[in-house]
Amino acid sequence: SNTKGLLNSNEYFEESVYSKNTQNYKMVFHNNFVFNPSRLNVGSIAINDTFDNGCVSSAYTVFEIINKKISPEYLFHLIKSSEFSNNLKLTAGGTSRRSIDLEDLGKFTIPVPSDNLQKKIKHYHLAIKLLEKINKNYVPHIALEKEKEKKKLSDLFTIDQGKIQSSKVKSGKYKFVSTASEMTSCDTYAFDGEAIIIPFISMAGHGKASISRIYYVNEKFNAANMLMVLRPKNNDFITKFYYYFFSQEKDGYFTNLMNGTSNVNFNPKEDAPNIEIPFPPKDLQKKIVDEIDGEQKIIKSN
Repeated sequence: SNTKGLLNSNEYFEESVYSKNTQNYKMVFHNNFVFNPSRLNVGSIAINDTFDNGCVSSAYTVFEIINKKISPEYLFHLIKSSEFSNNLKLTAGGTSRRSIDLEDLGKFTIPVPSDNLQKKIKHYHLAIKLLEKINKNYVPHIALEKEKEKKKLSDLFTIDQGKIQSSKVKSGKYKFVSTASEMTSCDTYAFDGEAIIIPFISMAGHGKASISRIYYVNEKFNAANMLMVLRPKNNDFITKFYYYFFSQEKDGYFTNLMNGTSNVNFNPKEDAPNIEIPFPPKDLQKKIVDEIDGEQKIIKSN
C-alpha cells in the first residue's frame, strides 16, 4: 500500500485475495524491499521492517541492499521522496503507468550520506514506526466494578443489519462502513445518527472466529450486509461508552457467539438481543468517555 507499506492482506481487504497456491509467490525477508513496478513512481514501495518474513504476488519486485554503506531506512525515504519520484517519472517517459523494473531502478546514481546522517534518518524512521504502532494498537481500557444493574442488548439498542453488498457500493457523500480498517463513502444512506457497527461474520477464514474491529458513526451512513448495526433506543445512556466497552470486550460478548466450520458467524437477530451487559450510571459513563476521548486526542496528535 502506498500509505501503509507492507501489511497482512486480511487487514486491508474484506475478503481473502491471495491465491490458494502461493508456490510462485516471492519471499520477502527482513529488510527486503518490495515495489509495484507500475506504481513505483507514485510511492508504491515498502521495506519489510515489520514481519520476520512473508510472501507477495509474483507481480511485485523484491530486492535487498548488498552495499553496507547504505542503510535500508535511508534508501527507503530517498526513493519515497518527491525528487526521486520526479526522476522516476522521467525514466518512465513522462507517463504515469509505464512499469519501472529493477534494471531501470538499478541505473540510478544516488548520494551516499555520512553514517551520522543515515543514523538520524534511521531514528526518524523508527520514531514514525513506533507512533504508527501506538496509533494502530491503542485500545481504550475500561475498568468497571461489578455492576449490579445489567440490561439486555435489545433493551438499549435497536438491532439491524447492514443494507448493501460492498461490491455494489458507489462512491458518494455518505459514510460507508465495511470490515475494512477505514471507512469509505457511498451514494445512499440507510441509517442516520449514532450507531455502533459490529461484524457478525468472521473474516479470518479457516473456521476461525474473529472480529478485528468495531465501528462508531454519528451521521448519515450505510453499512455492509455482513455487519450488525446497533442504534440507541433512548437517551438514558451514552452510546459512545458502549462503543469503547464493546471494542475492549468484543471477544467475550460477540466473537464467542460465532460458530460454523467455514462460514463462521452469528445471527444478529437471534443471538445478540439477549446478551446481558453492565449498565453503570450515566455520569460514570460520561466520565469514562471524556477520559478516553482525551487519551485519543493525545494519540492523534502524535
